[in-house]
Formats: sequence, structure tokens, C-alpha cells
Amino acid sequence: MKRVALVMMLALSLGFLSACNPAKAPDPEMAAAQASLAAAKAANVDAATDPDMKKAEASMSAAKAELDKQNSRFSFMRDYKAATAMLMDSKAASDNAMAAAKAAMEKAAAEKAAAEKAAAEKAAMEKAAKEKAAKATRPAKKK
Repeated sequence: MKRVALVMMLALSLGFLSACNPAKAPDPEMAAAQASLAAAKAANVDAATDPDMKKAEASMSAAKAELDKQNSRFSFMRDYKAATAMLMDSKAASDNAMAAAKAAMEKAAAEKAAAEKAAAEKAAMEKAAKEKAAKATRPAKKK
């Protein structure tokens, strides 16, 4: 009788454990964070000069360490909440770095266009002034 009860308890315990879904690794978040970091690096955003990029890379490293830590645990004991939060932070920081880099490039392009326009206007004014001076120094035509 004790043996039957023990077998029944074991079967119920295994059934309960199999019904519990173990935590799943944050693969979509990892892919999104890696893609965002790759895009920022492709846009020449440098971690040495951009604090957001530095934060993104630090968050990615910490998230990878946390994932390794959780993957080494028993499957029912894994908790990926911290790693997921770190991956989301990494993605947000790299997106911010990309936005800042894009804004800086647009500002530089606008400044270049303004400088070119100013140079063209100056050249046109100088040309008009030269023509006016040349016209003033020509001898007047007699009627």
C-alpha cells in the first residue's frame, strides 16, 4: 500500500512538473538587441565617443553573462527576467545612439548646405559688384 501511494505521489509530481512550462530563453529579444547593435556599428557609432553605445555594449555583455548563468541552472529554476531587461536596455541604448548619430549627420549636412549656399550668394554678390564696377569705369557713349 505504501508503495502504491509512493508511486502515485511520484506520478503526480512528475505530471505537475511536466505541466509547468520552464522559462524560455529570450531569443527574440537577443536577436533584436544584436540587430540594433549591428546597425549602430554599421552607421559608424563608436562606443568610445558615444555614451549610449557604450551602455548598449555593456548591457549586452551583462545580458549574455546572465543568460549563461541561467542556462547552467536546472530548467525549472531558470529565470530570464533580468536578462530580458538587460537586452531591452541594450536595444534602447543602441537605438538612442543611432538616433543621435543620424541627427548629427543631418545637422552636418544642413550646415554644409547652408555654407555652400552662403558661398554661392557671396560669389554672386562679388560678381555683381565687379560688373557694376566695370560698368562704372567704362567711358560713357556719346550721342
